[in-house]
Amino acid sequence: MNIVSISSRIALSLIFSASIAPLHSQITFYENGIAAGLATTFSPQGVAVADYDVDGDDDILFAGWYGVALFQNDGSAHFTNVTATSGVSRSGRYVAPIFADWDNDSDPDLFLGAQDAVGTNRLLRNDSGHFTDVTKGSGIDTLVSVGTAAAGDFNNDGRLDLFLATRDSPDRLYRNSSVNSTITFDDVTSEAGVAGGPSTIAMQATWIDYDQDGDVDLFAVHDGFDKSQLFRNDGTMPMPDVAPQVHLDSVGAGNSMGVAWGDMNNDGWQDVYVTRIDHGGLYRNVAGSNFQEIAATANADSNGMSWGVAWSDFDNDGNEDLAIVNIASFGGLHRTSLLYRNNGNGTFTDVGPQSGFASNADFYGLATGDFNGDGRQDIVGASFSPSGQNKLWINATSGVGNWASFHLRGTSVNRGAVGATILVRAGGQRFVRSVIAGSSYCSQVSPVALFGVGSAAILDTVEVTWGPGKVEYWFGLAVNTTHQLDEGTATGVADETEQVQEVEDPVALHNYPNPFNTSTRISFSLSFSGRVRLEIFDQLGRSVALIADQRFEAGSHSATFNASLLPSGVYLCRLTTSRSSSIRALLLVK
Repeated sequence: MNIVSISSRIALSLIFSASIAPLHSQITFYENGIAAGLATTFSPQGVAVADYDVDGDDDILFAGWYGVALFQNDGSAHFTNVTATSGVSRSGRYVAPIFADWDNDSDPDLFLGAQDAVGTNRLLRNDSGHFTDVTKGSGIDTLVSVGTAAAGDFNNDGRLDLFLATRDSPDRLYRNSSVNSTITFDDVTSEAGVAGGPSTIAMQATWIDYDQDGDVDLFAVHDGFDKSQLFRNDGTMPMPDVAPQVHLDSVGAGNSMGVAWGDMNNDGWQDVYVTRIDHGGLYRNVAGSNFQEIAATANADSNGMSWGVAWSDFDNDGNEDLAIVNIASFGGLHRTSLLYRNNGNGTFTDVGPQSGFASNADFYGLATGDFNGDGRQDIVGASFSPSGQNKLWINATSGVGNWASFHLRGTSVNRGAVGATILVRAGGQRFVRSVIAGSSYCSQVSPVALFGVGSAAILDTVEVTWGPGKVEYWFGLAVNTTHQLDEGTATGVADETEQVQEVEDPVALHNYPNPFNTSTRISFSLSFSGRVRLEIFDQLGRSVALIADQRFEAGSHSATFNASLLPSGVYLCRLTTSRSSSIRALLLVK
């Protein structure tokens, strides 16, 4: 049981939108990479998305054979090459770029992982938009051949650590021991027990809290037929590899390459997709206890020579879709990039050709971000070609559902809130995202979490798990906007001393219609008999109506809330039992 305190004040914003998403909008992209200014003079392999200059929009960095290029976004998805002036210019085989705020000064620093001793691994500190090489004395092995990199705070000390998945040598785990602006790391690989095999060819590694215990675990896949590994983090070292027990060690067709985490069925548990050659793997997370491989039955197993992969709700219908890029020229497969639309029933349909996403180019890296700020997730692909014809697919889908984006800022946790999980409840559904630094293949998706919420006109609750025992709630937030949520600023309707208990079997609380005029029907279901208090609060946390305060038997019940004497606005309905407290936002429009 997780017990969380919530504060006594609430601060709500309201934007009402009547946009209703159809069952399936036709997902549509137009390709604009070169016109947007993203051409490079080298062959990129990895791509990382982050707001390096902290101006409120995501920028893009490519790294590959043989160079690095940083592009500054003007906010409308047009980019300027600032490689030389920003200090990131390097010559080498840099394949694994990762942005992370190693020194917690509110701007993302940069790690560049080099491969096969062509160039050396570099650590660059971000000094207000200009990068300074601080590799010397950082403790990072500059010569180890890096396959991919991932950042996460595995020991929950508020500083981001670094995992390097390496080629033909033991992997490396570096614990962040930085003091102020001096960025340093300690090699704790042996202590943590995450070295992996000495001769494996590592592919993507990711930090993810798969079991929802508040700390990040480590998932790593490998080339060939080396088993995948899942190191469960329980706060002690060494971390046990539990992949065999939870059925996540499978390599399927072999040659695992890219990794992406997303909640395909909106059950609140993040599932994982692994790209491979010809046939990929889709593993459904069964409440953190085990994983079930369902790629074939979900019609999402077809791969080419697939690398980069990302989950995102491209039509904002509330279901996460799946984008995959390929080396299209590989062997006899000749498969273009894939876009699996989530049908909402446990199956997928490849809509790549009709969406405009399918491409015959060769790609390794893929990342997502809303580069023009219109609430529709775009895609960037690192095109492995001598001419550097990188792709930027701008999402032009019409008739999309409502959406909300979240930019998190930590205080006791790392400043970028990497590793935090966001759970949104809206329109009777729940949606989950995590802030991840290092996924796809040699890539990094935007740290801004974008949710499609379909026809929901308001977000009932937003729950952020910052770390172990650090859970906060916001209520009644608006749709179709970006919210900045700072740790320690959560809103609520309970007293400071009140505790909200989240149980395995929560009370189901709904109302219809919502939005409503004058009155709405509130329904709730109980799995047990007991006393129930059903109360309505205004935006200042004041009780405006007591609907019920009595014993109810297990089962379904309903009551009418008459708001004829109340002004238009957002109200919160709170249902309290001896076991739990549930809250739903009500939107009164007169």
